[in-house]
Amino acid sequence: MGEDLEVSAEVRNAGPRMGEEVVQLYVLRDAGVPRSLAVFERVKLQAGETKRVVFRVPAERWKDAREIAVGGKQPGFHGTADAGTTEVLASRIVSK
Repeated sequence: MGEDLEVSAEVRNAGPRMGEEVVQLYVLRDAGVPRSLAVFERVKLQAGETKRVVFRVPAERWKDAREIAVGGKQPGFHGTADAGTTEVLASRIVSK
């Protein structure tokens, strides 16, 4: 069926206090179809601390994916609860 995918990202607390972030990995399969949440992890960070989060995504969860996005929110989300310091990084999958 394919191999599991390993994705890593560094998460940094840019604030002055200890905090938590739910780092999320989304998969986009087809244009016009909503992204699906594949995996997530809650991370506790001291002020200024950076941690590397490593996700292992089972092959069936990213099969036929066109794009993978990792961040503290759903890609494309904008609203009143949107933290200005929370980012999303996306990468198109060229080949598997």
